Formats: sequence, structure tokens, C-alpha cells
Amino acid sequence: MENSSDVMLMMKSATANLHVETEKLFFPAGHDFKSFTVDQYKTFMLSNFYFNQSLELALDKAFNAELKAEFDFENRKKAGLALTDLKTLEVAIDESVEIEMNFTSLANALGFMYVTEGSTLGGNVIKKSLLKNPNFADFEGFNYLGCYGEAIREFWINFGNFCRKYAATENEKQEMVNGAIAGFEKMKLAFEAATKIAV
Repeated sequence: MENSSDVMLMMKSATANLHVETEKLFFPAGHDFKSFTVDQYKTFMLSNFYFNQSLELALDKAFNAELKAEFDFENRKKAGLALTDLKTLEVAIDESVEIEMNFTSLANALGFMYVTEGSTLGGNVIKKSLLKNPNFADFEGFNYLGCYGEAIREFWINFGNFCRKYAATENEKQEMVNGAIAGFEKMKLAFEAATKIAV
């Protein structure tokens, strides 16, 4: 039986509707990736680049050296991978775009991270689906979607353990949940910024 007081389940439940709303922005046809176009992929990648770059800059200031080492922060950075894919796609990037990320606590910051860490699980599924899409035949711009490779499950489990460690109290759990909710809202802002120049 699932523990409803587990902070990972709390974040999943609290952001379920936001998750669906965000997916609809990126994938209007749902999980039918056969009709997904390269232009849609450009918007998707640019959104994720803006979100991850802004988040990583904010986390770099919020995390001390000890936390970065414990969390394996450098290996969890994804903005650089997204940028590589955007260069392959020849997408123009507005360097002035920065999505403001403000954390009220460490637990709150980890809630924001829940959005991007959780997306790696879905990203792996999306990558496999797009590889079957003729629009992406011989396409090599999947560095971001395949960011953790075969270690994806290990990274997710470690993230969950890390969150539980720093959400020891009910207040910290709520702070983390609030961060996850705010993170999805910030992703929507990243999508809005990306739609202005992606195609």
C-alpha cells in the first residue's frame, strides 16, 4: 500500500493536473507521436532549455558545495544538452530570456527540481517514440531526452531519496510540494517564451 505521506507521492498528486496541462501544450495530439513535427520539437526543446538554464542558475546559487556533491548536481544539469540539440535544429535562442526562480527553502528548491527530474522518465519514452517517426529519420538531436541513458532509474531513485531526506517535517513537505507546483507554472512561462521564436 502506497504511503500517502511520502513527499514524492504528495508532489505527484498535487501536480497531476498541471502535468496534464503542460503535456497538452507540448503535445497537442497526446501520446500519438507519429504526427509530431520538427517545429513542435523545436518549441519543446527551447522551452526545456529556458526552464533548465534558469533553474540551474538559481540552484547554483542556492546549493552549497556540500549539497552539490551529495546531489551530483553537475551530472544532473540538462541545459547544456538541450542547447546542443537546439544547435542541431538551428534554432535561434533569445539570450535575454530568463525565467525567474525564487526558492523559500532547500525543500522548496527540490520541489522545483521535481519537474525536471520527473521529465527524464517521460523523456525516455518520447525519445523512443520519435525514433519511429519519419519526421525524425536519421535525426541526432536527442541528447536532452536521453540525458541519463541507462542510469535513468538510478538517478530517479536517488532523487527521491534526496527529497525524502530534506522533507523530514510536515512543513518541509509542504514547501517541497509548493515548489513543484511553482515549477510547473514556470515551465508554462518557458513555453510562452519559446513559442515566440522557436519557428
